[in-house]
Amino acid sequence: MRILDRYVTKSMLSAFIGCMFVFMFLYIIVDLFSHLDDILKEGVAIAALLNYYLSFLPLMFIQISPMACLLSLLYSIGNLSKTNEIIAMRSSGLSIWRISLPALIFGLLISGFVFMLNERSLPKAQGINYQLKAELFEQNASKEKNVIYNLAIYGQDNKQFFIDIYHPKEEIMENVVILEHDENQNVVSKITAKKAYFRENRWLFRDCLISYFNEKGELLGEPFYFKNKVIYLKDRPNDFLSQRQKTMFMNIPQLNDYIKRLSNSGASAVLRKLKVNLYNKFTMPFTSLVIILVGIPFALGRSKKGQAIASLGLCIGISFLYYVFNQTSIAFGELGVIPPFVSAILSHAFFIASSILAIRRLP
Repeated sequence: MRILDRYVTKSMLSAFIGCMFVFMFLYIIVDLFSHLDDILKEGVAIAALLNYYLSFLPLMFIQISPMACLLSLLYSIGNLSKTNEIIAMRSSGLSIWRISLPALIFGLLISGFVFMLNERSLPKAQGINYQLKAELFEQNASKEKNVIYNLAIYGQDNKQFFIDIYHPKEEIMENVVILEHDENQNVVSKITAKKAYFRENRWLFRDCLISYFNEKGELLGEPFYFKNKVIYLKDRPNDFLSQRQKTMFMNIPQLNDYIKRLSNSGASAVLRKLKVNLYNKFTMPFTSLVIILVGIPFALGRSKKGQAIASLGLCIGISFLYYVFNQTSIAFGELGVIPPFVSAILSHAFFIASSILAIRRLP
């Protein structure tokens, strides 16, 4: 059986490499043309573009590998069906699970590589890519979105900022909570305000309430209320935007530590979103394995005619359905409709269960 396993694996591997090359090439071409005006205006050097797209490679591999795995499965199994080799395998007493074993192992290996890439290479590569993108051809687009919701960052002087709405262009914060900690991470003061404006190199708070606490977390006296209060903070508006990007570049241990430090802040919406992101880092790398499992009943149950077109159509259709289901599940988790852990595993669980049922129904 090792000969058969090697045969199927070799077929999938060659198809996978070809698919990855084509998809990455198309990915780069589409991205390149989307920034072509900026590239020509700024006169971006070829060496700079090369560095930019090299930093893009880990993200491209992670995003493209599930579709490449599925297409390579459909192609290799399709070739086996075309030459009646699947019929010969079944006639010799091999089950569908045994025939599919090399494909499942292949998917598991790709998923393991994606997990390692996601933890070790992607955070650093994304940081470099984001910086290069801003420097090369995002001068007009780098002004950020008009409004940012649920912003939570660690500022200077051991302060935590929780901002419901932040306007980068106007440099205005709405519904602000600032927690100051001591060296033991005990909250020593709390500032809440409806609005805060950055004017003349300082922050002006409106409808501001300041409370002080002892080491046990007990309130010291009555809170101080100010209609208008100037507070000198080392943090500037640009610091908020740079800090906002840091969670995007964290691996699992870093993000888990960040969530622990925010756990006592009361920023439930921010914590919920971060937890969804954390659990998704565990489940997302195994998308390739799940997608291969989903493709097995389609690969073994379809007709011989129109192999190439059918494979491509199935690949696009299955990938689209999975993407929609997964993004909907994540959105529900971030909104609090379902628990964060459930939102991360729901799409995997649904498609695995559906695939197992479909495989059992195959003749």
